[in-house]
Amino acid sequence: MTTNRRRVHEEINALFKFAKDELEIVFQMPAMPKKPSKNMRAEEEIPNIHALEKISTCMDDVRSRVLVRLLGITLLRPCDLLPLKESNLDFDRLVLRIDCHDSEGSLVSGRKSDNLKKSKSIFTTPLTKFIIEEIKHLEFTGSDDNYLFKNKRGGDSYMSYSTLNNAWICARKKAAIKFNDESLSKAQLYTATKHAGVTQLLEMGVSFEKIMRITGIGREALEHYSKLKANSVLSEIENLSILRFKKQLPHSELSKS
Repeated sequence: MTTNRRRVHEEINALFKFAKDELEIVFQMPAMPKKPSKNMRAEEEIPNIHALEKISTCMDDVRSRVLVRLLGITLLRPCDLLPLKESNLDFDRLVLRIDCHDSEGSLVSGRKSDNLKKSKSIFTTPLTKFIIEEIKHLEFTGSDDNYLFKNKRGGDSYMSYSTLNNAWICARKKAAIKFNDESLSKAQLYTATKHAGVTQLLEMGVSFEKIMRITGIGREALEHYSKLKANSVLSEIENLSILRFKKQLPHSELSKS
């Protein structure tokens, strides 16, 4: 079974149907429970975008270091970049093609989604000079079927998420000591890459439509990101307060300010 609520409910429903048809045992299938409400991540848990570079410099494995930096540049999920092959790099059109995988690992055409019918196109992201510079650190065989991030144990497979996450955990401990910053030891991989990056784009004033195109996330998830970093609107609130305060001052007082 997968961790996806809908898939789990469907599998249980199929099991109960089998029991009824084959074993003549009738079970009453409960309704699918409501999805728990999303709690906003505390602002202090969102690392600074510079934390990613500090942690990546403490990674000994080249593959893990390049992959983490690519996650910070592209703002994609690890499951999108881990299965990359040399054929995904289109240097003629200067785009990186993402053949996305669903939660069960089967190849689908488009973004990861509960409703795969909505995801019919291959997702592409531009090959910037920073992405190309990072990719140059990887070994190329000239075969389109070659994985960019190979499994260390060999064989025809790519690096697992657990391997990447373990490398991240070791690196963040080293970074906390090297840079004398205890907050680095608590930084989560996904939060330090996608979460921090999207939050930074929002603070820069990038439109919702552009961020959705860059990251592939939906508007609901983006609205969740937009509720973060209250300090980012501090100057706007202060300016508004000053304008309102000045309106209440007498004309003589206003001329002095």
